[in-house]
Amino acid sequence: MKSFLVITSIFFSFCIQSCHKSDGIVSPIASGVYQYKAFDNNNILITAGTIHLAFEDSSKITGDWKLFAIENPRNIGPQFGTGNLTGSIKNGEISINLNPNFVDNNVILHGKFSVELFSGKWEWIGFPGVINSGTFKSELKPVLW
Repeated sequence: MKSFLVITSIFFSFCIQSCHKSDGIVSPIASGVYQYKAFDNNNILITAGTIHLAFEDSSKITGDWKLFAIENPRNIGPQFGTGNLTGSIKNGEISINLNPNFVDNNVILHGKFSVELFSGKWEWIGFPGVINSGTFKSELKPVLW
């Protein structure tokens, strides 16, 4: 009986350790494909599509995106087409750069998150500063291709 308890304890310890990331912190939001919608300052839908997020550790995000402009929105920056992204999580907030290889002409997403949702503000930033902004919502959902 004693050996059964020892083996069971070792097994559960192993399971608990393997369920966590190597740094001991589990990502607060799920990796996966998120359905994304961006709105202008008048709350009009301007962009929709998918964003794939992958968490390399407890603070670093990588991924890619495929977004479509709705109608002919003006001054939304490069947030339509396809691309790679990078981001981070700090103090309970997420920040994602949709154009990490650009020196300027970036679209940055700043927001808060829950397990399967993150939302907040997008900003199109260039050398002069913030050119335009709006809001976004992104939900983890199964995507049917």
